Amino acid sequence: MHFLLGLYRIFILNGQISMMVAGLLIPIIANYYYINGISSYGIDLDPVSMSITFLFHGAALLLFKCSM
Repeated sequence: MHFLLGLYRIFILNGQISMMVAGLLIPIIANYYYINGISSYGIDLDPVSMSITFLFHGAALLLFKCSM
């Protein structure tokens, strides 16, 4: 039983960390596109990327909360 509980917690943490890292990388990639002039019409993508980051971090905290 303890082994299964440990596996469950590892799954929860891996999923949560993966979503947090994905949320962290989105603004970095958006800034790369903006600085190098790859973004459409020279539009700054920071507000959009921060909104998407907020969604990823919120989902990571709410979907993968460990209640044990």
